[in-house]
This record gives sequence, structure tokens and C-alpha cells, in this order.
Amino acid sequence: MVRESMVIIIATTALLGLGCVQHSSTKLSDSESPASSGYVLHSAEAETLVGGPGLMKIFTSPATGSSHFAMGTQELRSGSSIPMHRHEHADEAFFVHDGHGIGVVGETRKSLSKGDAAYIPRGVWHGFETDTESLNVVWFIAPPGLEEFFRETRVPPGTPLRNLTPEQMEKIGLKHGLEKKPE
Repeated sequence: MVRESMVIIIATTALLGLGCVQHSSTKLSDSESPASSGYVLHSAEAETLVGGPGLMKIFTSPATGSSHFAMGTQELRSGSSIPMHRHEHADEAFFVHDGHGIGVVGETRKSLSKGDAAYIPRGVWHGFETDTESLNVVWFIAPPGLEEFFRETRVPPGTPLRNLTPEQMEKIGLKHGLEKKPE
């Protein structure tokens, strides 16, 4: 199962990278880029953020030298959700690492469990829900940029949480190409 999971993650990463455009504002030169020859990043070395529905880790982004996509993990505690939203300029994919929840893509609602995946093209409404179990996903987004939304709305562990209003969250989201679906 672990081997299958790694194959899915590598294949998803490669596919997302094929259709990417350069995010010019964050381009690093080859000599500056830690990713110019690749890297291995342990979980403890990832950028960790708290707030929202649970712990988030950012493993790959322009900050680590990946100009074509970003990748991380996100925990959704039981009883939490990622509200319906869409990305104006980015495609996104999720791989369920552990747990159980409901994935909503467009008008389709499906149960998600360990080993399942979802692909969301740019402009498509999507969200996730949990009930009695938590859901832990690996996310990929291309081109990168969503990770900047997370950096503005969450904080490193041990830092006081940001008390953002729904209006502030919406404004930050729009700045990063993320639109929350009106209820």
C-alpha cells in the first residue's frame, strides 16, 4: 500500500508539473534554488502552520525552490470542513493519507478514505467535510500560490492564532485566487 501511495503521489506531481506556468514573482535563479538538484525533506523540516481545521505542513513551494507547483499535507479534525471554494488560476489534487471524510467536487459528493484521490481543475467548486473521524490529505496545486493564503491565515505552532473575520478571510483568499462559494 505504501508503494502504491508513493506511485500515486509521484505521478500526480509529474502530471501537475506538465501543465504549469512559471509563477514569475517567486522565481529563483538556478544557483539560488535548493530544488535545482532536488531534495529530501523530512516531516519535521517542513513549514508547519496551525489554525483553521487542523495542522498543515508545506513541503514544496517557491520558497523551497519549486516554481511549478506546491505540495503539503493538511489535517481536518473530526467535525471540521474545508468550505466550498474554487481556485481561479490553479489545478489541485488531493490524496487521502489517512482517515475518512466526504469530498465534494462540483455537484458530486463522494466518500473518501485512505488511498483515495481527487482532482479539481481550476474554476471548479470543491470542499471537504468530516464527521466522527479526522481526514489527513496530501495536496498538490499548480501553479503555486495557495500556500501564501495559508501563510497569511495561519501561524507557526506556539504563535497566537490570528482572529480574522470572514470578510478578512475572503479578501485574503481573493488576493490569492481563491473564491469561497456564497452560501
